[in-house]
Amino acid sequence: MRLLCQHIAQRANREDGEVGKFWQARYRAVRLLDEIAILSCAAYVDLNPIRAAMAQSIDASDFTSAQKRLLDLTMATQNLTQPESAAADGPPVTTPRALTKNYRSDEALRSSQHLASVELNERNGLPGPNANRDGVRCSNKGFLSMSTTEYLSLLEWTARQRRVAKVGRTPKQIRRLFKRLEISADAWNELVRNFGRLFSLVAGKPAVIDSHRSRAGGHRYRARPAARDLLARV
Repeated sequence: MRLLCQHIAQRANREDGEVGKFWQARYRAVRLLDEIAILSCAAYVDLNPIRAAMAQSIDASDFTSAQKRLLDLTMATQNLTQPESAAADGPPVTTPRALTKNYRSDEALRSSQHLASVELNERNGLPGPNANRDGVRCSNKGFLSMSTTEYLSLLEWTARQRRVAKVGRTPKQIRRLFKRLEISADAWNELVRNFGRLFSLVAGKPAVIDSHRSRAGGHRYRARPAARDLLARV
């Protein structure tokens, strides 16, 4: 990763005619130990523009995987709901204004097919990689036990908590998810908002972190007090 970052920085400086540092800080890897760590980390990354007040919604969060997934999902839904006669003889399917206002070039309209699948399909019971035969992406294996629609709904609900003064009722589907993960809605919002501060080398529930050992020397990890206190709220 260090060599990759160095190559990108040198190329960017060469193209822009600049010198000096390109990356804000040194690359730091965090090992995700359980489902709640993977899900909250994914949401933390996808909601970066909203957290930084650069966008108000997912469809306005340019250059994010969430935006690309939402666009593809919206267009796919429109194609499924449009009558065959209209699809054959009528005008081409267009994306709603709320989704098209931020797409000004063909470059921004790229499909999300190069992204990893969201839903982790383990029905075949076969462990290991699931290589993409077309070479569009490295693997077809997903990383979450939910569909793309469910994940985007969770992101939209989480983003909405930052915009409204009075939080409304949590949808039933999300309440079931929090119950399964054994986490409260307040703890979830805090986890996604401050993931980078709560975890350092490893991320997950305190019990999982405490039982984990480093691969090199077998050293024990400890959850940070803030993370331990936060994830104790059910």
